[in-house]
Amino acid sequence: MVGNVRLNHIRMISPFRIPLYRLFARSVCFCLVCFPICGWAQTASTRNSLPFRVDPALLGLPPVVEPGQASLFVMETVQSPTAFSPMAKFQENESAGAGETGAGSSGVDISGEPSPAPSIAEEVGVPVEKNNRPVGASGITAPEKDVPQALVDGMLEDSSRETSTFPEEISDSRFHAENEIPGIGDDFPPPVLKLSKTLALPPEGNSGNDRPIFLVADRVDGDGRREINAKGAAELRKHGMIVTADRLTYWPVEDEIEGEGNARLEQGQGTVSGPKMRMKMDDKVGFFEKPSFFVRQEPKNTAVNQFWQRDEEDSSGFAPPMMIDLKRRNSRAIAQTYSPVRGDADRLDLEGENHYNMTNARFTTCSPGNDDWYFKAGELRLDLDKERGRGKDATFYFKNIPVFYSPILPFPLSNARASGFLAPSFITASNVGVSVRLPYYWNIAPNMDAVVTSQLLAKHGVLLDSEFRYFNRARGGIYRGQARLSVLPSDRLRDGDNRYGISLTHTQYTADGFSGQINFNKVSDNQFFTDLSSNISMTSQAQLLQQAAISYYGGGWWNATANFQQYQTLQVDSKNPVVEQYKMLPQFTFNARKPDFYGTDSSFIGQYTSFSRPKQIIGGVLIDPPVGHRLVLYPQMALPLVMPGWHVTPKVGLNMRRYSLSGGPASQPKTININLPVFSVDSGMTFERKSNWFGRDYTQTLEPRLYYLNIPYRDQSMIPVFDTGLADFNFAQIFSENQFSSWDRISNANQLTAGFTSRLLDHRNGAEIMRLMLGQRFYFTKSRVGLYEDPTQLDENRKWDKSDFLASFSGQIYPRLYADVSTQYNISDRLAKRHSIGIRYLPEPGKVFNAAYRYNRDPASPLNQVDFSAQWPISKRLYAVGRLNYSLKDTGAVLSTASQTGRVVQAVAGVEYKGGCWVLRGVMQRLALTQNSASSAFFVQLELNDFASVGSNPILILRRNIQGYSLINEPTPGSLLE
Repeated sequence: MVGNVRLNHIRMISPFRIPLYRLFARSVCFCLVCFPICGWAQTASTRNSLPFRVDPALLGLPPVVEPGQASLFVMETVQSPTAFSPMAKFQENESAGAGETGAGSSGVDISGEPSPAPSIAEEVGVPVEKNNRPVGASGITAPEKDVPQALVDGMLEDSSRETSTFPEEISDSRFHAENEIPGIGDDFPPPVLKLSKTLALPPEGNSGNDRPIFLVADRVDGDGRREINAKGAAELRKHGMIVTADRLTYWPVEDEIEGEGNARLEQGQGTVSGPKMRMKMDDKVGFFEKPSFFVRQEPKNTAVNQFWQRDEEDSSGFAPPMMIDLKRRNSRAIAQTYSPVRGDADRLDLEGENHYNMTNARFTTCSPGNDDWYFKAGELRLDLDKERGRGKDATFYFKNIPVFYSPILPFPLSNARASGFLAPSFITASNVGVSVRLPYYWNIAPNMDAVVTSQLLAKHGVLLDSEFRYFNRARGGIYRGQARLSVLPSDRLRDGDNRYGISLTHTQYTADGFSGQINFNKVSDNQFFTDLSSNISMTSQAQLLQQAAISYYGGGWWNATANFQQYQTLQVDSKNPVVEQYKMLPQFTFNARKPDFYGTDSSFIGQYTSFSRPKQIIGGVLIDPPVGHRLVLYPQMALPLVMPGWHVTPKVGLNMRRYSLSGGPASQPKTININLPVFSVDSGMTFERKSNWFGRDYTQTLEPRLYYLNIPYRDQSMIPVFDTGLADFNFAQIFSENQFSSWDRISNANQLTAGFTSRLLDHRNGAEIMRLMLGQRFYFTKSRVGLYEDPTQLDENRKWDKSDFLASFSGQIYPRLYADVSTQYNISDRLAKRHSIGIRYLPEPGKVFNAAYRYNRDPASPLNQVDFSAQWPISKRLYAVGRLNYSLKDTGAVLSTASQTGRVVQAVAGVEYKGGCWVLRGVMQRLALTQNSASSAFFVQLELNDFASVGSNPILILRRNIQGYSLINEPTPGSLLE
């Protein structure tokens, strides 16, 4: 090196031992000849030679460099000329018994005033294990216990003689055995470097120029204060950045680097390479010519289900979204990753940390060597801090064929929320024609967002659909909600009618025991869903709930609720009119329970409801239903006797009801009072035993149960049916007090219910593998209470002494094969009234087959359907998906399934093709709307892995219709498809 340079430390490194008689001669020659010529000074502190190599990273030192390379360490500060004398230091070490010197690679520290050495973790930015060794450092590392004490003592001797601390920047850890290093004789001893006793952190407030530079190359020369040139496999490291090239030029004053020939920049998980580059290191500003890039960076951890709050309570109920409650419950931190983007460009400009601007760029998320799809953009900007990318004059290519063009193309680099247009989609359906959707996502705040979608319906016009979501903390609790508004002005198929749909849900809980709920739904006309929706659960709706409720649970042993509820009734099919529901405006409910009140379990239910209903014409007949008020008071007292393995609970209660009525037929009484005493005894036992099935140990249980109920008969035929229906006959209902829902009917009873349950449990974790349930009710008197029938007209011919027999089985019957079977069987008539059989085979993700048969003989809700669904690979890349829900001969209580000859209720068929970094899906759906109408839709989607999708998205339809469906291209963590 030439020029006026003050050199603090030079390490001459060789991994070989040499005879002592040759050491002195070589050292004298080296000092007398080489040092005066080069103007360099050397210091060394060595001990006896070792038969193994010690990784300097283990000791907190810079690594040993490959033979034939020069190593230059630069600390850009200014030192007092009197602070250190290299030759004096060299002589001091010699007199102290350093004894051996080495030559080979050179380590140069160009310094001024001494500065404390930065820690490894602070300067390099990598995790550090014990002994200060960076995680992932390579090399042959000797165990700490094997290091000779003489070496340790020498490294830890008093460092007061050192006026300059060697920085502990780690750039590499390349070590080789002696026989693996060519080109160096055995005349030189292994390196022994001195350590300071402590690791000093850099002082606060230091600028970026205080960070050290470590340079490795085959040859290093130049003026150390003005310009340093490195040639041959040059590598420069500084504070988490690595720059490599065939030739590097570094200007210390400007803190600027230039690379020529295979230039490469690595920073975080981003890599840029090209034939030439130049940049300011700390400012991270510069350029690359003809670059190739790969950008992927780990962002900070984010959290889901975050609670937001203010520093102080505010009665408004709103809080600034940026205040994060770090003590939140029911939340977990998740780490995201950016979706990797790679490509090339004519020029790449570095505009600061994590900001890239490219000209004539091509980019994709496909793996290297696969360019099935890519975008070409005249200008491409990547902002890793905001996790967003933006292309201008962009064209999308698929299989080298241009597909579409966009003047502006914003896109995300992770699944983080950001405002902007989402990918457009389209769908073809028979009820709307061709539909094109363009959604815009608005990231209002971290705790609220909105999506506004413009949808062009070929048959109807333009539908504007907006959805707003929010979540926050107030009054010591939380609230959340969602609002949706759909507007279709001037529908062409309805003579220019303005059509709309509104949906609002809101729930809120406070710390003082209050909670509230709003669920409001309304549409402009009866055919809104059948005309504009492709979801069978929406098209089959006939009653839209409109409800508001507020509750108080702060009493501990009691709670109260005020409920306001009504329905919008949709007359979807004129041939099958729907009866209006009663309005409950209002309904007040009071519940209280003392589970240990003088040894009893005492409870009370009180409810007041005001019922109203408009007049209605059905089939040309005017229906003027009775309206009025109902008061229910129901005190109960139980005496539970619970012992290990068994329990008995007798209970008594008095059901009191008061009705005040108006309207209805002239024979309708205006006031009705009913008092019914209720007595029951519930008992059960639990047995367990060890069991072995298919070579595995399990715990098998047997749980018998007996339930006796006694309620006297009262004539209730004159009471209107406001909100009561016949409860479903199942295992939960046969152990209940009433076969009707709500309070307008209380069945008489003198009956005993017997049942048992057997479970197969995994003895290691208690997981339930199988469950078998059997049950039946035995009557000691006839049931005389019906919903509408005159009690004297009840079926006298039926076998009244026992109910239908219930049986149910669910669980795993074979590895990856599951079954769910239930039946309701009339033993006297030897007739199955209702049964359901379902199986599911799930050998692995991407392979699933479901089959089910459901039958119900009840004329009030007849059902006779078969249901098949599957996702199965046809070849290595091609998968078939589908579902067939077919209704056999049906008398038609449900509009969408009624048929005298059989019809398709819902059918889904499609294929998925996995192309590596893309997936193509084509799905067709057909669903029944009314008794005589159906709708068909077709979906096509091209999904670009971890980037975006083009077309109409059928994934929600597939997940809803195929139980166990999974994506054939499972997304990487943080991708858009999660």
